[in-house]
Amino acid sequence: IIPDTENSYILTKTHCGGTCFGCPPKLFLRTPEEFQDDCLQGDYKNTTFPKQKAIYDPSIVSRAVHLIRDPFDNIVSRFHLK
Repeated sequence: IIPDTENSYILTKTHCGGTCFGCPPKLFLRTPEEFQDDCLQGDYKNTTFPKQKAIYDPSIVSRAVHLIRDPFDNIVSRFHLK
C-alpha cells in the first residue's frame, strides 16, 4: 500500500540552535528569527556523501509540536547531544 503523502505529515525531531556548553545564557539566547533560521538548517545523508548540509524552505513546515518537559530531563538531554 502506498501512503497518501500529499495529505500526510512527518514528525521530526530537531534541536534548533541555542546550545552552548559552558556558556552563560546570554550567549545562546536567540531571537525568533535566529531560532527559525537554526531550525531550517540540518544535515542529511545520501549514498554519495556521508553527510550533507541543507537549508530547508520554511514553506514546507505546516505544523509544529512543542514538547514541554521536566527541566531536569532537558538538562540530561543536552549532554546526550554533546
